[in-house]
Amino acid sequence: MNKMCSKKRIIIAVAFLVSVIFFVFADNAYPIPAGDSMFFLVPAVEFAKHGSLVNPIDPVGWPINRIIDPSGMKKFLFHPPLFQVVLRALMPEASPEGALLALSFINIAVIWLSALLFYKVAARRKELDWSMVGLIVLAFFALAASLTEVGRPETLARLWVVLGALTPFYISKRYSWICFGVLLGLMFATHAAAGVFSIFVLGLMFGIVFFFREIVIKGSAMLLVAFVVSLGGIAIGPYGIRETIEGTFVYATIIVHSIGQEGLKLFTSSNFLNHYIFSQAAPFYGAAILLLFVSGIFFWWKHRSRIASPTVTLICALAIAYLVGKIVYTIGHTYYITLFAPVICLIFIRLFLETKAVGRGATIMVLALITVGFARTALLFPFFIKQGQGLKEARAEVAKVIGSYETEDVVFGIGGGSGGGSWYFFDDYKRAYPYVLSQKPKEKTAFIFIQQRYSGMLAPPEVPGCVLEGDTFSKETPSVLGIKIGNTMPGYGYAAYNCIKKE
Repeated sequence: MNKMCSKKRIIIAVAFLVSVIFFVFADNAYPIPAGDSMFFLVPAVEFAKHGSLVNPIDPVGWPINRIIDPSGMKKFLFHPPLFQVVLRALMPEASPEGALLALSFINIAVIWLSALLFYKVAARRKELDWSMVGLIVLAFFALAASLTEVGRPETLARLWVVLGALTPFYISKRYSWICFGVLLGLMFATHAAAGVFSIFVLGLMFGIVFFFREIVIKGSAMLLVAFVVSLGGIAIGPYGIRETIEGTFVYATIIVHSIGQEGLKLFTSSNFLNHYIFSQAAPFYGAAILLLFVSGIFFWWKHRSRIASPTVTLICALAIAYLVGKIVYTIGHTYYITLFAPVICLIFIRLFLETKAVGRGATIMVLALITVGFARTALLFPFFIKQGQGLKEARAEVAKVIGSYETEDVVFGIGGGSGGGSWYFFDDYKRAYPYVLSQKPKEKTAFIFIQQRYSGMLAPPEVPGCVLEGDTFSKETPSVLGIKIGNTMPGYGYAAYNCIKKE
């Protein structure tokens, strides 16, 4: 009994440690939000500050706002609104710092719920041994790797995933369809693509535990509940249900068409390695995907006689395999996979329980590889502190520059290695646009701010027609024991360029 209590304490202690790490990271606005965060967190901050859910910064080279919202009001309609609604409710203040803290609150909830999930799975059949405790700890850090991807709706979608995974442990099969329906509806109101994926995941589970007649009845009822809940989730946003659904559908159509046109060109060995092996936030998920397919075949073969509806199970499994294959083939980002990280870790824990040396070794190896992403993020944090270029310092410096143009009809370019970063340097988003390096700045551009992080640049680049006036780039690169762990320092270093010299 005492041994079991000590094992539980270790699991709780690790969950607490990871939670504290994530809160400390967020309190220091670390890691720097990258890439698509500009198109999801900026609307959330605007919503919290002004009550208007708008997308003021156009994506680079692709005027999605004007396609989806011809009115020119830049309404946030290309995704469902629940992510921004929840962030607005959780933000301690309407600012980039507040948005990052709100994200950490969601991540911490996922961590504690995952702790409960992993324990339930590991202890379901027998008393926990120390090898399982070690595996749960490893799974924690593998999960944490996916949580460092900052700024997209997958953060909230992951919460619905872990709640869904916990449902069978607390709600009987007779009523679980209600809970699954609610969570599926919340998923669609958060992330439409993840909702489609989740239908097949739930279909797979239903096929395993229910006979065909029950699947039809319970599945139909679940989808009805999901439909009502998703409409409710969309309705609490500021725009009409029909308007939001149409905008999301148009955006999805654009994406599917683009993938159809460019998919073959995108699938190259270098792109695959960059996204699925050497991704900075979630590396080695290519190995995780491979082990998932192997796990699926193993569980199918071992438990095939206990599957209630083999046909439904097989159809859903093939659909999931197709979707994952399509994501990999078109070099879709790992966040489409990592949003299911709690369930992926659950599957690997079950694989460890039900296999011997080879299966256990493969499970440990893959989980260990995935943890590299979180380890790297954690190792970079001391360099971030040492650099002394935090978000508050950068915002204060940039505010002085922006303030002198407060009453003038000018715009500001923002760019860098994160696909249009630097949005968090100031709040005047209506006068900002994503600047692409080497291109000529737009007319009436007063200043351009280039972020160093994720760019690989150790010195500010040249900007045509503009003069470098501010430079907080670090010339160093972080390394541990002589091993380079980043191509730039992890702080908010930036370069500021004056494009219309003030007299």
